[in-house]
Amino acid sequence: MYCNNLKHKQGKNSAMIHSKHIYVVTLLSLLLGACATQFRPINLNTSYMTSIHEGDVVQGEKIIASGKPVLKYNKGDLLKDRYWWALSGIQIVPQKEGVAFDLTNIGPKYTPFGADLPLLDFKQQPVVLKITARAESSDGSLPLISLQFDDAEGMQANAKRPEARIGNTTEFMDYYFDCSDMWMQTWPDKKEVNATIINKWLFFVNPGGSGYTGKIYIKAIQALPIDSLRPNPEFKIPVGIEGGVVANFNAKNISEWWNSAAYSLAWEPDSSLKVVCSKAGANYEAFGMKLPQTMNAKMAYRVIIKARFEGEGYPELRMDVIDCNGSLSNGNPQTNWLEPTKKGEFVEYLYIYKDDVFQAYPTRRELDKERITDVLLFVNPGKDGWSGTIYIDEIKFVYTGEVGRQSDR
Repeated sequence: MYCNNLKHKQGKNSAMIHSKHIYVVTLLSLLLGACATQFRPINLNTSYMTSIHEGDVVQGEKIIASGKPVLKYNKGDLLKDRYWWALSGIQIVPQKEGVAFDLTNIGPKYTPFGADLPLLDFKQQPVVLKITARAESSDGSLPLISLQFDDAEGMQANAKRPEARIGNTTEFMDYYFDCSDMWMQTWPDKKEVNATIINKWLFFVNPGGSGYTGKIYIKAIQALPIDSLRPNPEFKIPVGIEGGVVANFNAKNISEWWNSAAYSLAWEPDSSLKVVCSKAGANYEAFGMKLPQTMNAKMAYRVIIKARFEGEGYPELRMDVIDCNGSLSNGNPQTNWLEPTKKGEFVEYLYIYKDDVFQAYPTRRELDKERITDVLLFVNPGKDGWSGTIYIDEIKFVYTGEVGRQSDR
């Protein structure tokens, strides 16, 4: 059709223009033919994916290349070439060999430090991490390090974090973290973590427990086969005292207390703690304190809080105790409904930690009742948000002996 039309055109210019068209069409045909010959469609099959990635291939809704087996990466040395980050209260201190972290009151708010990792596969062969470390603190506190991995899809292995308590030693010691059975997320929802595409680790110090102030030095982090697992050195915190007042607010200093956004804390001239609540409760917001001395709740399992409130309704005040390992007594919560008083008198409320003192979430653990280090308070936990003011005059652990009274109510 194109050639027939061309024959009917008149004039030299017309012929020249159409000859140019023929040339352009011919050139485009040649180029397209060449493209068709040189560029073939890529077949994203297992063979191709395996050829460009060292790991295996995970196939499902998406095709994702797995990471390099962790024992083959850098001969298992995971400390080399790490770029660390840290949140508020933690300073990274470079060292000639390894790295150090200077921490100030870290623990109650689950504040981590960490680093990105190259894409690593922890599933091909079960491994243990050997971390060579030591700690240094002026008050002799022994930090508990809890280790979490995240995968490339954002899942967090927070159901079962391996952990070890680091000793205040002048020499570095080896601590072992079992990474063979930890690949499940329980918060914010339960999901499986993909151990073949791990790309981040986070270190928590005293997670949910007493605020730790001191330094942690890490000299080496080495991935090893699981049969290299060894018991960690034991550094036992002394048994707590058998009762006593832990808070009376005679002094203005409330530095041992911390709070979440739903609360504001202040010292009152009547020697009480003023807690202003702003729609507290629905999200389990908390405030709490590090005890001035470790308590032995096995011998002093009755706790009395003297408190009063101003506001509408009857707010519920729950208290959890936290042990030296950061476990909290959320498995059997102890609560009281605060009662209104006409003249603003303080009322004594009793909390009992005699039996069934355990952590149910995120993992079940029995508390070390002989070593209680913190208390955690909730207003209307899991219920409608409550706004008002609570005043706390005193918190006291009462000596009971191990057996206690026949009736504790």
